[in-house]
Amino acid sequence: MIRRITSFISSCIPFFLVGGILVEFLLTNHLASLGREVRIIDEHISQVREENERLVQDVASASSLLTVTERAKELGFMESAEYLTIGTNQFPFALNVR
Repeated sequence: MIRRITSFISSCIPFFLVGGILVEFLLTNHLASLGREVRIIDEHISQVREENERLVQDVASASSLLTVTERAKELGFMESAEYLTIGTNQFPFALNVR
């Protein structure tokens, strides 16, 4: 009886070893593919960060007071030299004098 059990166990050991090696191979392959995906995602994150920095600089330069003033002049806006106040509260209203 004990001899049958030990012979059964000794005959199963190669299958367990082969199965363990296959499981290790599959896990290693899966981890390698995950590593590639993580690298691709990290590269994409770096590209998005660089683009965000560039866009922040573009917004800052486009919204500077000098740029806004020049663009307003190009569109026909001009500074009003005269102001009209109406009522007792003295709210200022700009006159468009041409």
